[in-house]
Amino acid sequence: MLLASTFSGCQKKPEPDRIVPAGQSAKMQVWTARETKVLKALAKEFISATNIPGFSIDVITFESEEILQKTLVEKMAEGAGPDVVLTDGEWIGFNSGKLVPLKQEEGFGINEYGSSFVRLATELLIQEDEIYGVPLSVDTLAVVYNEEHLIDRLTNRNQPGRTWKEFQQDVELLTKQDKSFNRFARSGTAIGRTDNTKHGVELLENIMLQYGTPFFSEDQTKATFASTKGVNPEGRRQNFGVAGLKFFTSFANEKYKNFSWNEYLAASEDENKEFTAFAKGDVSMVFAYPKDLETIRSLIKSEKKGISEKNMHVALLPQVLDPENTTSRVVLGKLFAGAVARTTQFPDASWRFLKFLSRRNIQSGFYDATGLPTARLDLILEQAAEPESGIFARQAKFARSNLLPIDKIYFHKELDLLVQNVNKGGNEEELLKKLESKITSLRQETLKLDKLIEREKK
Repeated sequence: MLLASTFSGCQKKPEPDRIVPAGQSAKMQVWTARETKVLKALAKEFISATNIPGFSIDVITFESEEILQKTLVEKMAEGAGPDVVLTDGEWIGFNSGKLVPLKQEEGFGINEYGSSFVRLATELLIQEDEIYGVPLSVDTLAVVYNEEHLIDRLTNRNQPGRTWKEFQQDVELLTKQDKSFNRFARSGTAIGRTDNTKHGVELLENIMLQYGTPFFSEDQTKATFASTKGVNPEGRRQNFGVAGLKFFTSFANEKYKNFSWNEYLAASEDENKEFTAFAKGDVSMVFAYPKDLETIRSLIKSEKKGISEKNMHVALLPQVLDPENTTSRVVLGKLFAGAVARTTQFPDASWRFLKFLSRRNIQSGFYDATGLPTARLDLILEQAAEPESGIFARQAKFARSNLLPIDKIYFHKELDLLVQNVNKGGNEEELLKKLESKITSLRQETLKLDKLIEREKK
């Protein structure tokens, strides 16, 4: 594989004095909001391997992706900032103008990149035929379930249904309502709310995409997630975004047979939210990212009367259409990737560091240390064979993006508020259309400002 040799450092190495003049020292800044311990170790390994006189790397950690991205934009506007940033791939894809692309070399280009990394990496990190980043890992949502509950209540299988319709039926069988304060002796699943679930907003976004919701117009000038209509697989005309939202919130609405979740089953102030209920055996199925498995196992061990860890299993994210009868799955992926900021003083050294991070042995070690599925195609097969976590590796291969021309963190906050208003009795269609109008106005203002800036430049 050409990319493997190109990114393995086999290309001609730059002379040390091209990075740091003799007798001087320099420190490259790497900004990240996650996996700091591992990245610091890899930075030391890179410095040791390259042996550049006077050169070092300082890994700076931020409390969250939101704070990292906000600080990055502010500092770059002042002409300051890091050399390398490790953050969400969608941010990189949307902000390529703030980054330094890779100088493509003979034997390495976009085709080699695409044959070496998962589709998600090429969707986000290649913009206008330029490579702007290197992927480290892919996060996707999957179902974590208590097999004992499913054995007890489901008639023909011991794992969650492949489709959302089957999943909905499973929930109806698994849920046991009673006259207690929280209304449930056992909940089938934790869906329908965003205030007391860990990843409710991301799950809603997945479902809306599976329903066929286009979030923006093709020219990216206006939001369309509340107004696009079409024919569903059953041949009925529907509003895709509204249908997805209604399905999601139905699990928290007592009017529906699949009602299984309310504000009393998990505390919004509990950082582990529904995972705590799952560990206690109070809910049969939850949705989690790869990193969450460690948290859930820890909670299970701390519960004296909770579920047994041997009964905790992972299943693929359900689909609207039966995967057995379709050519592709729709699963959103969150890409963790590195890019070189335009503020860098060391563009060559920065890209050399990212190439180092992309090596097969480095990414294999990154997976061992973090449990995060790789973005390298040649590592997916062996990671997919791992029990439980292998599901996430399988999903990494076909994960896709939902790149929007607005800040995704802001959009998720708005979706969160929308769901909470629906839970209080608000009309799904009215609230979604109101948000669509708000997002469109925001986008129009941004476009006007961009045009004004362009005129001023001329």
